[in-house]
Amino acid sequence: TPDGQRDFLRDSEGNPVSTALDASTLMQIAEATGGVYAALGQTGSGLLDAYQFSLSQSEASERNELLQRIPLERFQWPLLAAFLLLIVEPFISNRRRQGSNISGGVLLALVFTAIFLLPNAARASAAEAAKAYKDGRYEESVSLYQNALLEEPDQPKLSYNLGVSAYHADDFTLAIDAFESVVRKDKGQLKTKAFYNLGNSRVAAGFGALEENPASSRDLWNAALLDYENALALKPSYPRAAQNLAALKTTIANYTFRLETSVDPLDGGTVSPPQTAFYKVPTPIEATATEGWEFVEWQGESIDDPSASSTTIALESDQSIVARFAKVWELTVQSADPEAGTA
Repeated sequence: TPDGQRDFLRDSEGNPVSTALDASTLMQIAEATGGVYAALGQTGSGLLDAYQFSLSQSEASERNELLQRIPLERFQWPLLAAFLLLIVEPFISNRRRQGSNISGGVLLALVFTAIFLLPNAARASAAEAAKAYKDGRYEESVSLYQNALLEEPDQPKLSYNLGVSAYHADDFTLAIDAFESVVRKDKGQLKTKAFYNLGNSRVAAGFGALEENPASSRDLWNAALLDYENALALKPSYPRAAQNLAALKTTIANYTFRLETSVDPLDGGTVSPPQTAFYKVPTPIEATATEGWEFVEWQGESIDDPSASSTTIALESDQSIVARFAKVWELTVQSADPEAGTA
C-alpha cells in the first residue's frame, strides 16, 4: 500500500481476490500442442520434469549420439596364433634348445596377455555396458563402464559413456566427474559434447540439492553456464547448448530475489543497501545506529535473528525489510547537597 503496509490484492468492491489452479485446462493445452504439464511443486521439481521432457523430445539421431561406439577389435586372435607358432617352432626344430625356449615362450605369452587381452576385456565390458544401457539397466551399465575404465583409464570414450549412463542412473556427481575427465583428455568433437552434458549434469544436480543445500545449487548452475558457453565456443552452431544456456539463465533469474532495505525512522541509522540473493542462501544484513539512537529490531520474514543488528536473511521471494531504531537520551541526576545524600 502507499503507506508501506502489506494487504491482500482486492477487487473494486474491496473483497480479497482469490486465484485457483486450473490444471485440467493446462493439461488440455499441453496435450493439444504436444507439450507436457508439470506442476511446479514446493521444491520446484516441475522445472526438472519439464527440462527432462525437453531432452526426451530431441531427435532420435541426437539421442543415438549420446553413447559413443567403441569397436570390438578382433585382430588379436590371428596375432595370438602367430605368437603360438613362434613359441612352438623351437621345440619342433631343435629339441636340445628346449630349456631356453620354454622361458622365452612363457615370457612372450605374458607380454601378449598384458598388451592385447586386457584391452580386449575392456572392450568386452564396454559392449556389455552398451547393451545394459540400451535395455535401460543404467546402474549395471555404470558398473560395467567402470570396470572397462580400470583396464583402459585413458580412454575418453569410456569416460563419456560412463557419464551418460550415470546421468540416466541419477548419479549426477559421478556423471560430472566422468564428463570432466573427458574434457581434460579429449581434443576433438567428443570434448564439445562432454561440455554440453557436463552442463546438463550440473543442472540436474542443482535441482536435487536445491532444498538441502541451495548454495551448492547456485554454484552448480553458475558452473553449468560456463559449460554451455564452452560447448558453444567449440561449436557455435550447437542449438541444444544455446537453448539450454538460455533456459538456465531464466531458471537462475527465477531463483534470484531482490531484497529492499529501509530505516524507521530515517535519521535513526543506516542499513545494508538493497541487494539480490539466491533462493534460501543466508545473506548478511547489518544495521548501524547513528549517535543518539539504538537498534531495536528487524521487521520482515525469514530473518535469522530479528533482534540482532548483524544477522542473515534467507529469501524465498522478493522482500522488503525494515530496521527499527529508538531515540536515546542521557539523563544526569545530581544531589543538591552531596553531604546530605545521593541521587
